[in-house]
Amino acid sequence: MDLVKAIEVSEKNYLHLLEYFFAGEWKDTFLPSHDIDHHRRVWKYACELMASGPPSDTAALSDMVSKTLIACYLHDCGMSVNQGPEHGFHSRILAEKFFRLNNIPESFFSDILPVIENHDRKDYNTDNNPFPPASVLAVADDLDAFGFPGIYRYSEIYLARGVPYDSLGDMVLENASKRFDNLIRLFGCHTQLVRKHEDRFLILKDFFLRYNKEASPPSSGKATVHQDIIRSLENILNERTPLLLFCTSRLEDSTDPDVIRFFEGLLGELQG
Repeated sequence: MDLVKAIEVSEKNYLHLLEYFFAGEWKDTFLPSHDIDHHRRVWKYACELMASGPPSDTAALSDMVSKTLIACYLHDCGMSVNQGPEHGFHSRILAEKFFRLNNIPESFFSDILPVIENHDRKDYNTDNNPFPPASVLAVADDLDAFGFPGIYRYSEIYLARGVPYDSLGDMVLENASKRFDNLIRLFGCHTQLVRKHEDRFLILKDFFLRYNKEASPPSSGKATVHQDIIRSLENILNERTPLLLFCTSRLEDSTDPDVIRFFEGLLGELQG
């Protein structure tokens, strides 16, 4: 069985169940940065990573793909309960519920529960094997933290956790740099893949370096452009505005080239 077939079989077995389960657990939660679309993108990135060199053994490949799919779709489901650093634990509890509801035996899922619970630990271990579900999930999740969606996702979740505006840029840059370093550590030999996502990392890095330079507002008190973008993103949560509608509205209302570039880039990646 090759990777394409393994993905096809895994999606046939689990994708509908996962989407249905997630929708039920998330129905009262408004957090666009970590909704079902985030989980779909993480799965897409996981497939890209696995394509760079998955196990050749058929049984190992099928097992890895199925477990990775499940982990990709459930790793942040716990944010419906707790949006802080503890959300991995709540995701694990919900994953256990998913397995019970679908009569999936413990022998299948026992090793995937710690992967889901600990996915957000960014100290990273010293395992240099890029293909266990834990590594694939961690890096795939990291890839969705880059580019224009990454700017949005970091801003929304950090502000939701009460991170002050003047600390936001430094915290994002530190966290995102660890994620990129881990990509290099595990997949550095895959030059084309790394180059693609390095470009997306640099979009995020450049944005928050500019944000930091604007940290001291001008004497007029008017927010500068990158500050304005971040503050406007916070309104998505406050006003519970659908993300794509908000982006379209900002594009229609703005004449600033930096604002237009940001929201065009965000829309392009979200819809791509």
